Amino acid sequence: MKIVFKIIGISLAILVGFNAIIHIVLTIPFSLVLSKPDDIQNRSIWNIFFLLHVFFGGIALTSGWYLFLKKLQTKWRKAHEMLGYIYALSTLISAISGFYIAFYANGGWVASLGFISLTTIWFYVTLNSIFHVRNGLLKKHQEMMIYSYALCLSAVTFRLWNPALNLLLNDEILAYQVAAWESWLPNIFVAFLIIRNKVDKT
Repeated sequence: MKIVFKIIGISLAILVGFNAIIHIVLTIPFSLVLSKPDDIQNRSIWNIFFLLHVFFGGIALTSGWYLFLKKLQTKWRKAHEMLGYIYALSTLISAISGFYIAFYANGGWVASLGFISLTTIWFYVTLNSIFHVRNGLLKKHQEMMIYSYALCLSAVTFRLWNPALNLLLNDEILAYQVAAWESWLPNIFVAFLIIRNKVDKT
């Protein structure tokens, strides 16, 4: 059952990540962009930050899960290190750009605050993971990376929560507001349980 959940999670991460990258490469309009008022759609700075957030977030999603493969951590250290820097750089860029576009989130200040909190914490734990590995604190590095990728997966969980909440609440704005928080808070809790379980086994 554990393997099934892993396969489903990885498949969804790759699917959402590649979907974002392909949209940008093929210049396919995003439904989120089309839902914005004309003044935001025509704002160059917003469009730049949105594309940065989506593109590098897609790279982080599709590359991050590899970092947890045991063989990559032990036998192929150089590959792990290179992929780690790709993930970390992509995450930092996506988090910074996401912080900006969060101020213009659908659903007003409630949704904005949810996404601002998400991008801030995502940036913080990823940056900490870099500091820890550079200082040889591998256990702390691994813990921060688990939190980082759990938050990265909010791109997947948001796409699951938002339509489900839409059906449940029958209110598009309220559903978006709840999903802005529900898409990442449970992820942090799951990451905490994973870390706690690893500690109990050592």
